Amino acid sequence: MHIVGHVPKDKPRAFFVMIEPKQFVEQFAEAVKIASDAVLPRLQQADNMIRTINYQFGSAAEIRETLIQQDYSTTDKFLKYPLIACITPFTEQRGLPGGYHSKIINPKIGIAYHTDKGWKAGERYSNSFTNIILPLYDALIDALLQTGYFVAITERDFKIKRLIRDDIGRNPFLNIDGATSDYIDAVEFQESEFVRDYGDCNNCKQH
Repeated sequence: MHIVGHVPKDKPRAFFVMIEPKQFVEQFAEAVKIASDAVLPRLQQADNMIRTINYQFGSAAEIRETLIQQDYSTTDKFLKYPLIACITPFTEQRGLPGGYHSKIINPKIGIAYHTDKGWKAGERYSNSFTNIILPLYDALIDALLQTGYFVAITERDFKIKRLIRDDIGRNPFLNIDGATSDYIDAVEFQESEFVRDYGDCNNCKQH
């Protein structure tokens, strides 16, 4: 736990203790919800078949199994995309300077959207990336800031390199071999770091 504040000698001995923040996957899920609320109407204008943002987290095997199950569902197979996936486990570093809680190092995160195997690169960029994937990516970055859980390097950006996968087809997405039988385009986070803050004193308790 992280103890903050100074207790004067002439005051009652009270202090605040920071409880553990939510898990990273829960914090990330909140960001996905914020991003979805912000950008879903725009995505639906581009593709009226989109109903929701499909956020999945867990091991590669679990995510692969879930996507395969959705393939065999008469309803869920239409809810697969756009897909945001966060693969566990990931590395979490404690003992950071500045009093921050921890740093999540290079988690495997990606955004995918189904594509047409016959599209050329220009068609994939205009249909998949420009209309769906990149607006969702931008909304997700904004949402991560809005949650207040994470510390950005600049006012707008985190330490993220993004890999635009316009060549993915049916190749492994986020190294999840056989994750989907669909042809997809994707953006994958590369060499990313998320510094987790304790948040405000809604996460404090007095003793």
